[in-house]
Amino acid sequence: MKFGIFIPTMGKYADPIQVVEFAKLAENSGWDGVFVPDHIMHGGSNPWLDANIMMAAIASNTKTIMIGSCITPVARRQPWQLAKELATLDVLSGGRIILGVGIGAPPSDFTSFGMEYKNMGEKLDEALEIVDLCWKGEIFDYDGNHYQLKDVRLLPVPIQQPRIPILIGGRWPGNKPFIRGAKWDGMMPISKQWPEALTIEELRELTSFVNHERIKHSDKKGELIIQLETSEMDNKNLLSSFNEIGVTWVLFSISPRKGSIEIMREKILEGPPKL
Repeated sequence: MKFGIFIPTMGKYADPIQVVEFAKLAENSGWDGVFVPDHIMHGGSNPWLDANIMMAAIASNTKTIMIGSCITPVARRQPWQLAKELATLDVLSGGRIILGVGIGAPPSDFTSFGMEYKNMGEKLDEALEIVDLCWKGEIFDYDGNHYQLKDVRLLPVPIQQPRIPILIGGRWPGNKPFIRGAKWDGMMPISKQWPEALTIEELRELTSFVNHERIKHSDKKGELIIQLETSEMDNKNLLSSFNEIGVTWVLFSISPRKGSIEIMREKILEGPPKL
């Protein structure tokens, strides 16, 4: 099981220099990954940094730590442009990018800019197929309900093969995101009662569901990334249960709601939990 930090990149943390500093501290303190959200407005009450630009800044200032989005609303971006940006990021980072994706919320992040917020699951499925095809570096056509491409070939391809890991965000219980996650490389689940955390029993249920669905596509088990508050860093019983269930990553939220920036810095410097 690996441990990462989730930096909200909004409000007090909408400071690119601060985010990069935290990422460097995390790498030097033994953390395995740093993840950032991907919102454009989210109601407009706070500033939000761009996720891909921040991942590029982190990649340029670190050497080993994994870097991920949690999560990217793919339908808000042109899938071929997203594929190009992420392939470039993977090359820049030396193969350290993880792409967390989902339908995206809130709807205002779409509708405020004249974008429809409907058929989102279908759009996401088509967009992911296009992203995956783009990363193969071969010429292809695509004829979907929402996207049509002709004679496309994008280079460079990502360093990671067969692709940058694609993890699906979804609320449990709810079948559709988890069927999608079984097809790709794993899940970033949250509870339908978010911000309440998923219970151990809920994690067992969703893991069983995804593993059953995965048999249809591959024998390989995917990633399972769980997000926790920093107050749970020392809860070894909880973390051991996660490990037994098959959780592969635990992300601890670095949040201004949980303390000052200085307190959060000290949490990062403590390093990841020791099981």
